[in-house]
Amino acid sequence: TFWSITIGSVFNWVSFIAIQPGASQRFIAVATFKEAKAVAFWACVGYLVVKILMILVGLLLYANYHDCDPVATQIVQKSGQILPHYVMQVSRDYPGLTGLFISGVLSAALSTMSACLNTVAGTLYEDLVRYLLRGKKQTEAMQAYTLKIIVLVIGIACIGLVSVVEKLGTLFQMAISLSGVSNGTMVGMFVLGLFFPRANTKCFS
Repeated sequence: TFWSITIGSVFNWVSFIAIQPGASQRFIAVATFKEAKAVAFWACVGYLVVKILMILVGLLLYANYHDCDPVATQIVQKSGQILPHYVMQVSRDYPGLTGLFISGVLSAALSTMSACLNTVAGTLYEDLVRYLLRGKKQTEAMQAYTLKIIVLVIGIACIGLVSVVEKLGTLFQMAISLSGVSNGTMVGMFVLGLFFPRANTKCFS
C-alpha cells in the first residue's frame, strides 16, 4: 500500500544509509566529518536520481501495457520479466540495443555484488576471524589473503543459491521482506542507544 511503502521505506533507507556496514565503511574511509557528510549528501542525490528513473520506467511500462497485462495473458511468467520483454519488443528494429540493455544490467549487478562481497568479507573478518585469531599476530599480507578466501567462499555460496532464489517467486518482494526484518531491529537498537545512553553494548550481548 501507499502507507506501507512511504513509512516502511523511511526506516529501510535510514538503515541502508546510516547503519549498515556498507555505508559505515564508506563514512569511515574518508578523512573528516565534513567529507563524510558530503558522501552522505551525494549518495542521497544519486539514490534520488535512480528512484526517479525507476518511477519513469514503471510509468512507461504501465502506459504500454495498461490494456494488456503480460502476466495475466501468460506472455511472461513473472512481473519481473515485464521490463526485459518490453526491451525485446522495442529493440527488434534496433540492432545492438538488447545487448546494451543486458550489458548494463550485468554491469550494475556485478558492481553491486562486488561492493556487497567486500562489505560482508570485511565484517566477517573484523567480527569473527579476528576474534578466533585473537593473540596471534597477522601481517597485512595474511589479512589480505584471508579476506580473499572469505570473498571466494561467499561468492561460491551466492552462485549456488541462484537456483534456490529462482524458485522463491518475486525477488524484489523477498528482498524487501528479509531486509525489513533485520533493518527494523537495527534501527530500533541504534535509536535506543541515541536517546538512552545507558543502553550500551552489554544490553545486547
